[in-house]
Amino acid sequence: MLKRNRKNSKSRNTRYLDRGKFEVKINVLLLQMNRIYLPVSFARDLQRIGGSPIWRVTGPANTQKNEFEFIVYPSGGRKREHKFGNAWEEFCDVYRLKKDQICTFEIVSDHLMVVSI
Repeated sequence: MLKRNRKNSKSRNTRYLDRGKFEVKINVLLLQMNRIYLPVSFARDLQRIGGSPIWRVTGPANTQKNEFEFIVYPSGGRKREHKFGNAWEEFCDVYRLKKDQICTFEIVSDHLMVVSI
């Protein structure tokens, strides 16, 4: 089970793996939300790149759509927390995510991430 670092995320199921990479274990709550909170360390990686808050995320090509635009927002709570505030709900629907699946997001270039499921 993924453990939460209270400093890093409101969500109990995200984990910072390495610079520019984090994973999320899908739970029922995430499937109902229209956003996902990011680990603080991953949000810092995004801020280092700077520029636009819009990130292109590409996933496995076995669906009708494999590219999404996520906008990174401050969470409105503690100032270091950030979230993907749009496209998350559509992403879950398109990939038919289910409880206990793990998605790994990785920055591959300027404003581009890939996700493996």
